[in-house]
Amino acid sequence: MRKSPPIVHLDLARRDLQQIKNQLMGPACEGGELLLAESRLVDTSHQYHLWVIEEARYRLPFGFEGWVVPPHPIACADDNKTDSLEG
Repeated sequence: MRKSPPIVHLDLARRDLQQIKNQLMGPACEGGELLLAESRLVDTSHQYHLWVIEEARYRLPFGFEGWVVPPHPIACADDNKTDSLEG
């Protein structure tokens, strides 16, 4: 029987994605992930795509004007709780 090679699972948090964007495009550039309509969905390889505007001064016409980010993630008492969208 053929043995498969070791598998690495990368669970990327928002801060990780922000760091990747900063390293590739710069900290002043904005971008985002597009959640498509089902009629436009292409899901053949379980990839995520991030679109980033190359012009560092351009700001997307949505989002927050100012944002305060704590130096470390804040743990919540309900982190392991699964909530239902149905209430």
